[in-house]
Amino acid sequence: MTMTASVPRGTDSWTFEDLHALPEDGKRYELIDGRLLVSPQPAVLHYGVVNRLHELLVLQGPKHLIVGQNGGVLKRARKDTYLVPDILVTPMSALKGPLAVFDPKDAVLVVEVLSPGSRKNDNVTKRHYYGWMGVPHYWIVDPIARQLSVMTLDADNSTYRDVVTVEVGEEWRTEEPFPVTLDPAEFC
Repeated sequence: MTMTASVPRGTDSWTFEDLHALPEDGKRYELIDGRLLVSPQPAVLHYGVVNRLHELLVLQGPKHLIVGQNGGVLKRARKDTYLVPDILVTPMSALKGPLAVFDPKDAVLVVEVLSPGSRKNDNVTKRHYYGWMGVPHYWIVDPIARQLSVMTLDADNSTYRDVVTVEVGEEWRTEEPFPVTLDPAEFC
């Protein structure tokens, strides 16, 4: 279950810099409009799905892209919206900077794997904010329903449109954001 926490003393909201004072306790700390979101360590099912899909994307991804896990994306202009997708695909060139987080313009694809406590955040809140940040491709994996939902930015470049929902046993091929062939049976 994801929960929010009160703001640091003497401030109206959390910023990315405030996260450095939090403990390294295995929880995921994210920010949305200055509100702190705290998620527990994921369950074994979530861990397995993320790792299997990560491996498939690494095997099929082009060499100029890197497929990583738990890389943070910060909207730098405000520093009060910081998200940590389960899988983040960026160009290798995004790794050359000294920053501890990625700029949303470097994100080619973000993937979230649903957990019982993250459904609303991943399906509604993060969908909105990744779109607002301009991330071109957003995928959501539902390990219980055993499906992959694929979204891409609409013409306004700030909201997603649904492209396809891929069920277990369906082989799905795409060229965007890079050529890949997947069946949710391989990772769900």
